[in-house]
Amino acid sequence: MARGRLMMPMYFGGVGGYCGIGTGGAGCGLSLNGYASLFQGDFNGGLIIKFGN
Repeated sequence: MARGRLMMPMYFGGVGGYCGIGTGGAGCGLSLNGYASLFQGDFNGGLIIKFGN
């Protein structure tokens, strides 16, 4: 049996929105940002031995 995993903690940075009207027309948007500090991972394995029935 073998198992591995990779973890990436995410941190929320902020959210913002805007709307505007200009010569080209009107528009709106939404911005969301965040970041990951670092990657973490591990790997492990084992052997299963069964005796009896």
